[in-house]
This record gives sequence, structure tokens and C-alpha cells, in this order.
Amino acid sequence: MEMANCLRCKKVFPKIKEPICEECKKKDEEMFSKVKAYLEEHPTSTVQKISTETGASTKKILAWLREGRLEIAEATGDLKCRQCGVDVTKGQFCEACANEMNRQIDDLIGKPALQQEDTSARKGVVMHTKNRK
Repeated sequence: MEMANCLRCKKVFPKIKEPICEECKKKDEEMFSKVKAYLEEHPTSTVQKISTETGASTKKILAWLREGRLEIAEATGDLKCRQCGVDVTKGQFCEACANEMNRQIDDLIGKPALQQEDTSARKGVVMHTKNRK
């Protein structure tokens, strides 16, 4: 089992997936619950206001918004679409850009597979193998 130092507390722990230990993950989830509860009562808050009121870092709040775990009620300018830059309330892309990317993927998937051309420069060359006894 691979061991690692937690990126937060520097404690040695058995690394499975995350770069942080179970104790720090638990603290993160507690903070997430606190932020989520605050947002339920104050849905129009900015990321800075949420951070000030809950103690969560703005970086962590933005990460939860980008992951889609949290959503703010209205675009506050804190979170932008990674494609076009328009304000969004959660995730990484606005609805228009997400729809366009999905359309492009559908177009690619819907096209027939490219036919592979025979690139063998040695047509007619036979490979001989030794018979096994």
C-alpha cells in the first residue's frame, strides 16, 4: 500500500485516491455542510461573503461550485464559464457552451468510423514461424 504525506496536515497516511488524509477529508465535508447550510439561508451571497461568514476559503468554495456540489442562486461574477467567460452559478460551463460541446460530441460519435487504409509497405510478404513439436 502506498503511503503519502497529507497535503494539509503533513501526517503520513495510506494513500488510496485523495492527496489528503481521512481526518482532513472529514473536516472538508464538515465545512462543506456548513457552507451548504449557509447557502440555503443566503442563496444570493457572493463567494467572498460565504467565505467570511463560514470560514471556508474562497478557493474551496469555488472548487465546490465548479464541481457542481454547490450552486448560488444568481450569477455574482465570482464564477465564469471556462469557454466564453459569461457568469455562471455552478459548474464549469454556461448552458449554451455545454449544449454546443454536447452537440459537437454527438456529431463526432454519429459519424462513421474512419476507414483504416492498408499502410503495409510489404504487401505479399509472408511471415514464417517455426513449427512447434
